[in-house]
Amino acid sequence: MKDNFMKVEKVEVDGVVFYLREITGDYFMKFKDEKDNFMQTCRMIHASLCDENGKLTENPADFNEFIKVVPNKTMIALAEEFAKLNSFEKKEAELKNS
Repeated sequence: MKDNFMKVEKVEVDGVVFYLREITGDYFMKFKDEKDNFMQTCRMIHASLCDENGKLTENPADFNEFIKVVPNKTMIALAEEFAKLNSFEKKEAELKNS
């Protein structure tokens, strides 16, 4: 899929701006084997970080460093926005309204 096809959400925490990109079901399946729900969510968030145009910016190899440096407050804000952006209920409602 093209980068600009995915929805992008801006998240600002304590003056630091992040952009999260919507993920596809295919992409979600890459993380299905992660046993820990928290780590699965963190990995998906890291994988969906992008620039304001939706172009992915993170290298999967940098995940451990990401976990080490991102404060809990920031991770919670990112998780909340990620959940809204990738909500099954939201996607279902959008399909009904289109």
